Amino acid sequence: MNTEHVIQLRSLEGHCVSLALRDGSRIDNGQLISGGRNRARTLWLFAGGSDTFVAIDEIVDLWETSPGARPAPVKRPASLLLDR
Repeated sequence: MNTEHVIQLRSLEGHCVSLALRDGSRIDNGQLISGGRNRARTLWLFAGGSDTFVAIDEIVDLWETSPGARPAPVKRPASLLLDR
């Protein structure tokens, strides 16, 4: 993430966000506490009842969510849902 992305992160401080990480995992519906300050290259998120710190370079995507929102269900092809 470049400087412009960090500025955008700061604009979401206090908002509910979800993020996708480089390793393929996600953190959903956490409150963004800090998008990083000065030379700190970590994002501070309150999610799942605890503080979480994520290296900004590990974030692939970040988006704002509604407070109390649940992650979207995983859609599976109908062929996987049918008994054979």
